[in-house]
Amino acid sequence: MLPDATNRHIYSGNGTTRDWDFIFQIFTTNGSDIKLYKTSADGIITEITSNYSVDVGGCFVTYPTIVSGLPLLATGEKITLLRIEPLSQAADWKNQGPFNAETVEVAIDKLTAVAQQQKEELARVIKYAVDKTPTETEISEFIASIEGLSDIEAAILAAQIAQEGAELAQAAAEAAQAAAEAAQAAAEAAVASIEQSVRGTFTNTDLSSGKLTITHNKGLSAPYPLLIQFFDNNGKEVKPDIDTAGANAHIYDFSPWGAITGTWGYIYL
Repeated sequence: MLPDATNRHIYSGNGTTRDWDFIFQIFTTNGSDIKLYKTSADGIITEITSNYSVDVGGCFVTYPTIVSGLPLLATGEKITLLRIEPLSQAADWKNQGPFNAETVEVAIDKLTAVAQQQKEELARVIKYAVDKTPTETEISEFIASIEGLSDIEAAILAAQIAQEGAELAQAAAEAAQAAAEAAQAAAEAAVASIEQSVRGTFTNTDLSSGKLTITHNKGLSAPYPLLIQFFDNNGKEVKPDIDTAGANAHIYDFSPWGAITGTWGYIYL
């Protein structure tokens, strides 16, 4: 008997769950007729082929296993447990041979499971209405839309059939142009709002006991936050320690570099 019509479970990750229950009947002793699929937070689906185990008696799947070291499924990720039976029939009855009712029931249950499996797949199929007989052109357009044509690409395809498609493509192009102009204006406004950076250079003669004082006169409050980037005479960034930070000046320790050569530089906002 196979009373439950379910052959699929979909669970959402939460960062804590490792064991995933299933209530559908399986027909193998190792759970090989259960397929696992992981859906990432951005909707990418991949089949899970390793780092999991199936407890047939306990009716649950463990993913990921502890020994794998993989992270638990996070919020936004999903795991799908799907029973997929091979389209085969292993029972072999002989004329005048023994008749085992349990064997017959298992064979019928497996056929029912295959029917449930096909029903689940068909339920995910986009179908025409029962009174429709699509033409070859309609089918081609339908397949093209499923394959992920963008709205503009679909409009170009429609334009080959009707002038209205060309008008739709023109409207989309105008909207894209307006969006581009708005983005450009926003970018220009953002650039205009950025405070101009302060740049400077120094040589070894500007150091006092290996330390450089930069007077910025910003009137900072404790702890006097100020990000200054330093570069040596080859343009490579260096990171000296702060010796003293103050409201209007910062002192940096360049003694680890010894006597510096050439002209070095700095920049801050």
